[in-house]
Amino acid sequence: MSSTTIKPQDLEELAAFVDGRLSGARKEAVERRLVTDDGYYELYLETVELLEGEAGEATGPAEVVAHPAPAPVSERRSRSLVSWWVPVAAVAAAATIAVLVVVPPFLARPFSVLSVVGALEGTGPMTARFGEEWDLRRWTTFRSAQPDSAQLTPEQAAYRSGVHLADLAVAARLGDREAVAREARRLEGLVAAGGFLELEPVFAELGASAGDPELDAATLQRRVAGAAADLADTRAGVELLYLEVGQFARATELAARAGDGRLFAQRPYRRLLAKLGHRQLGPEAAALLQTIAGEIEAEVPNWQRVAESAAGLDSALGG
Repeated sequence: MSSTTIKPQDLEELAAFVDGRLSGARKEAVERRLVTDDGYYELYLETVELLEGEAGEATGPAEVVAHPAPAPVSERRSRSLVSWWVPVAAVAAAATIAVLVVVPPFLARPFSVLSVVGALEGTGPMTARFGEEWDLRRWTTFRSAQPDSAQLTPEQAAYRSGVHLADLAVAARLGDREAVAREARRLEGLVAAGGFLELEPVFAELGASAGDPELDAATLQRRVAGAAADLADTRAGVELLYLEVGQFARATELAARAGDGRLFAQRPYRRLLAKLGHRQLGPEAAALLQTIAGEIEAEVPNWQRVAESAAGLDSALGG
């Protein structure tokens, strides 16, 4: 995907799209641009979040193919979307310079599994929560059958890092320090094999500190969050996307294994699910995402189907 200049009228256009006020060719043009323009799509996500936040409404059902338009909002809300442009545009006009890109920092936020695992309740070992086979690695087409230390493509390494990062975050949330240490060691090997040598000591220290009985749970979770942020900072573009997909797939699989729907109600999770639906990940991956979206909205979700769909994303991505 590319990223083009964001203009003031784009904000008004997206507000109209989200409100359901666009139709015909204008609506189709917006939908096409959402698929091809990274910056425009990020602006769309933030527009949805802002309008929902102002309306005080709960997040609606996740939609993979096209984000559903919420009920129309007032013109005051639409005007609020462009309010932060006014001072910048005025200054630019006075200085006779062009405003090329005005993108607030919150539009660049990548997904982090740490933003949703807090919804999981309970403590104890991962095996007690997710079953004895939770740690079996069935690396398939996309993730490849090679061990973490092997020469992987950047996309494979990013996806696999996302999977390990999700396991690390969940283990820290549940207080399973053995699992934290194990996942930290796996990530240490992955970043070393990928040439990110500056991250190797980050995960080495994290793995060592997990066994320190004097380290409290809150501090351990903060260190996990810091290491996750450091890892995300080294990825961009397609690699960052696959790091997000790996986190999404594994967190979805684990929550479904536990039959715990609280994770799926979290706004960052729903926003990522909608975002991934607009990415060109291939028809098989799109079908699996649609299955996940449908099941988590069902009155009685088929958790096994959700878990299998999430686990199948890696082979679908490799097709």
